[in-house]
Amino acid sequence: MKNRLFLILPALLITLIFTFSSLAQTPQDDPQQGDPQQRDLPDGAEVLSGPGQGGIKYIKFSPDGTRLAVARSRGIWLLDVQTGEELMQFIKITEFTNSAGSIAFSPDGNMLVGSMKDNTVRLWDVHTGRNLRTFKGRRKELGGGAVAFSPDGRTIVNGNFGKTFYLLDVDTGKILRTFKGHTKTIPSVAFSPDGKTIVSAGEDKTVRLWDAHTGKNLRTLTGHTERVWWVAFSPDGKMIASTSNDRTVRLWDTHTGQPLRTIYTSPTFNFAFSPDGRMIACIVGSGIIDLWDVNTGQRLPRVIKPYRRVSPLAIGRLIAFSPDGRMIVSAGPFEAHLWDVKTGQLLRKLISHPKGTDVRSFQRN
Repeated sequence: MKNRLFLILPALLITLIFTFSSLAQTPQDDPQQGDPQQRDLPDGAEVLSGPGQGGIKYIKFSPDGTRLAVARSRGIWLLDVQTGEELMQFIKITEFTNSAGSIAFSPDGNMLVGSMKDNTVRLWDVHTGRNLRTFKGRRKELGGGAVAFSPDGRTIVNGNFGKTFYLLDVDTGKILRTFKGHTKTIPSVAFSPDGKTIVSAGEDKTVRLWDAHTGKNLRTLTGHTERVWWVAFSPDGKMIASTSNDRTVRLWDTHTGQPLRTIYTSPTFNFAFSPDGRMIACIVGSGIIDLWDVNTGQRLPRVIKPYRRVSPLAIGRLIAFSPDGRMIVSAGPFEAHLWDVKTGQLLRKLISHPKGTDVRSFQRN
């Protein structure tokens, strides 16, 4: 009996080892099954960039609409919009403390600015990738927060996730003006189209308008009941839109500061005006993108569901219209998709999550 047990036990052990090995090989590991990212996509769509560069922080169209700048936790890249090809890498980031808090193209598209968490503001040549200059400030007051070019490309507005933000000279990096008034962190800033006014969003629940030339606080817009995440001027400069943790996107008259209308939605971190100013695209907490009519405040009968959920930790400009208004790029923590605005179809998946995603075209209500 003992001899039989000695013979049977090794055989059972070998059988179990082979069984677990075969179970451990999932369809994703089987090269015959193809790329799991590609299998998740609709017909005609394709994966163009892998997941190895870390979480997406910011994504921006170039002014001519042919390129996308993508800030991720491991670097900043330039992609070709049509092919998804990586054209260049501006910076390789090895530590989280040096990732980009925000990026922006110059109005002529020749430069890219990055607000870095190592308390620097860095400027690159878009065509060569060369670092043109690095601004450090005197007391680590720069970098980390929101950043935007003025319409003439001569100055940059920058914050460092503090209560103050600054106007910098592009050529010298000198701090030209300091803007004080918010009592909490400033997640977002933007220039008016004429460059005369700056708008800022505050976690103190306020939206503030500033004279770009003097630094004077022109007016404070109140009405949000929670922290304000994002602000932007309409393309004609007549309106300001702001979004908050209070589940609203509010529209304000730029000249009077009076509220025009309120769009109620789910918790939304980001939005974008269409280039003609007629629509606002909102990215909400569930990861859905809603389109709203600016004049009526009504939701348009279509919605984009590009990924499962947007993490509250992935605050950034995760949605943008192309300059011609024909495409929308949307990005979650690890994924980015390009959509056709007119047809609602997914054009391509620019960046993919390691575990795949659930992507769909526009869903008509």
